[in-house]
Amino acid sequence: MEWWESARDPNAILHNATTLSDLIEDIQENGNVICLLAGHRHVNTIKAFKAPPEAPPEYGFWQIETSSLHDFPQQFRTLQVYLNSDYTVSIVTVNVDPAVREGTPADSARRMAIAAQQIIQNDMRPNTPNLERAFGAIPVSSMDPTRPQNNSVDESIRYGEVAGIPYCASYNAELFKPLSPNMVQILKKRFA
Repeated sequence: MEWWESARDPNAILHNATTLSDLIEDIQENGNVICLLAGHRHVNTIKAFKAPPEAPPEYGFWQIETSSLHDFPQQFRTLQVYLNSDYTVSIVTVNVDPAVREGTPADSARRMAIAAQQIIQNDMRPNTPNLERAFGAIPVSSMDPTRPQNNSVDESIRYGEVAGIPYCASYNAELFKPLSPNMVQILKKRFA
């Protein structure tokens, strides 16, 4: 989600326990984090946070966001983590469209979610060129402090693409993550 911009709001009651930049730095310093799961923005995106310059690749991680069962497109994700034979990790994400039976509360919720999206036209692709959206009088910057905040497209975020459809809410992915040499040694001892 967009980080709470409490420093920009003189009337803010809520304050972050840390800055977004410090949080990303802490995660990247760990080297053993494979992914960060989020769902507050109600969008389906996958973003690569690369390792900092001069750091080994295992210090990068994936951010996997999933939509909501409340709002359009009413999907959820399953995740499976596999240890590959080369001692990398695969994270397999699959989007699921729940089936709803006609006449049920779930059917009514589906119709209302679609109608709400058609009326409100929520930005289903945040982090594309028009990043400076208004949050009251306070502009909201990108949620990724590791990239320039200049309204450019964040190339590390991938959306589903279907010709002729402006937004494809569903896509599956297999994400690869290298492990640290220490973690590889531990796993080799355990599974050899």
